[in-house]
Amino acid sequence: MKKHITTVISWVIVLWICKVFLFSLPYKFSGHPDTQHIFGTIGLWMQDVLSPGIGDWFIQYGAYTVGSVELIASAILLSPLLFALFAKLGFIQFPPQRELLHSIYDRSSLLSFSHPVRYRGVA
Repeated sequence: MKKHITTVISWVIVLWICKVFLFSLPYKFSGHPDTQHIFGTIGLWMQDVLSPGIGDWFIQYGAYTVGSVELIASAILLSPLLFALFAKLGFIQFPPQRELLHSIYDRSSLLSFSHPVRYRGVA
């Protein structure tokens, strides 16, 4: 029962994070005025605190960089669904476990070496 609750909570958190990340991407990649204001303000602060060059770079490319990282993070967080689909279709035999890709671990199974690690079908 505990493992089922942990799995459900993990997926709720993952789906919420991905919703926030993916729904903000159009604003980051389209040059929306609100996004320009936010990253411009942070860039001006960075000019004063770190260096003018870093601040200027962040004003120009910060939204694209943050958006790209959010897109990659969402893909990694949603990858267990893709692996499960590939396993169901027979493309892969041993998909990685969700616990290895999400941050919620069962300490007893993660720290114990009683479970063999499968790599390409070899235990």
